[in-house]
Amino acid sequence: MEEESKKKIRSTLDDLIGHDLPDEVPGLSDGPKLTPVKDLSKETNSQALVRAKTKAKGVMNNLLKFY
Repeated sequence: MEEESKKKIRSTLDDLIGHDLPDEVPGLSDGPKLTPVKDLSKETNSQALVRAKTKAKGVMNNLLKFY
């Protein structure tokens, strides 16, 4: 029973390796074009907060180096 399953697995692997598989899936590039849901040009509050904190840390570090 075990030998039979090993032969079946080897046969399946030989079939996969032996046959040339297509590089691309046919029709994949012809699919619908999706537009982004979120407008990436607008900044969210959390992004603005992170940017402000990073800028403030940089200013404080430069002031500490200066004094």
